[in-house]
Amino acid sequence: KLLPLINTNIAWSLIAVPLVVVILYYLGFVQTGHVPILLVTGFVLSWYMSGLNILLGFEKIKSYNFLTLVQMLILTVLFVGFIFLKKFDGFEKWFWAYFISILVALAGVAGIVMKIIKWHSPGIKWVDVRDMFNYGKWTQGAYFIQLLNYRIGFYILFHFWGNATVGVYSTAAAIAESIWLISKSISMVLFARIVNL
Repeated sequence: KLLPLINTNIAWSLIAVPLVVVILYYLGFVQTGHVPILLVTGFVLSWYMSGLNILLGFEKIKSYNFLTLVQMLILTVLFVGFIFLKKFDGFEKWFWAYFISILVALAGVAGIVMKIIKWHSPGIKWVDVRDMFNYGKWTQGAYFIQLLNYRIGFYILFHFWGNATVGVYSTAAAIAESIWLISKSISMVLFARIVNL
């Protein structure tokens, strides 16, 4: 069932990414010149994250960790390179550094996933789409509530006490969340084993 899952993911990304970019554009978060690169980056990031989840599902933890590390290293090297070469002019260069790092990592993910795929079932079945939406709505709802829970404090602090307080709170939150590193690593391996079973 891996190939129908990939096909459904690609089809969904072709709907969801443009929809989100249009919403962000009309809410004023995206400038007109950034729309094309946001669309391309959205597709690439969607496929990359799906590929990483497939690696987790097949318990390819080393590959997952390696590609995640490679993506971050490429991003860091490009970002630092732009700064030292005096080519850093804000959003544009950071955006290109991020896009290139995700694109390279996606190529690595695609290479590994292509070895895993069983090509005997190329179609998209309605029952698969229904199941993905059924599981996905709860997962996305949980992520949204978690994000809201993490970030609402920033907005409240900014509204009542300003930027300096938000900076202190952000640093403290980052330090506090670092204790989750071990539990998140264990849960990732456990998640992969459960999915595989």
